[in-house]
Amino acid sequence: MGCRSPLIVAMLASSIGALFMYSNAGPALFWNAVIMTIVGITISGPYNLIVGTISIDLGSQPALQNNAQAMSTVSGLLDGTGSVGSAVGQLGIPVLQNVFGWQSVFYLFMFLNLLAIVCIMRRCLADLRLMFEKSNELTPLLIEESDE
Repeated sequence: MGCRSPLIVAMLASSIGALFMYSNAGPALFWNAVIMTIVGITISGPYNLIVGTISIDLGSQPALQNNAQAMSTVSGLLDGTGSVGSAVGQLGIPVLQNVFGWQSVFYLFMFLNLLAIVCIMRRCLADLRLMFEKSNELTPLLIEESDE
C-alpha cells in the first residue's frame, strides 16, 4: 500500500487556490473554462482516489476477503455518504448565494477543502515520515561495498 495522503493533501491545497482564482475569474469564457478544468481535476482527483482506494484497502483486510457482499456494502456506504453530502449541500448553496452572494459559495468550498486537509493531515504527516525513513534506508545502487 502506497502513501497516497500527501498527494491528496497537495491536490486539495491546490484546489483552494484554484477555487479562489475561479471566484475572481470574471466573465472571460476561455479563462473560466481553463480554471474550471483545474478546479475539477484538483477536487475530483482526491475524491476518486479516496473512494476507490479505501474500497480496495478494506477489501484487503482479512475479515472482508472472499466476501463480495461485505465488499459491495462497504463500497456502497462510502460512495453513498458522499452522494448524500452532495445532495444536502445543494439545498444550502442557493440559500447561501441568495443571502451573501456567489463569493460566499466559493469561500464555503475553500473552507470545506481546508477542513478536509485538516482531517487528512495526521495521516499525511505519518506517511511523509514513513517515506522519509524509507528513503534514508535505501543505499545508492552504484556504490559497491568493499570486502576489506
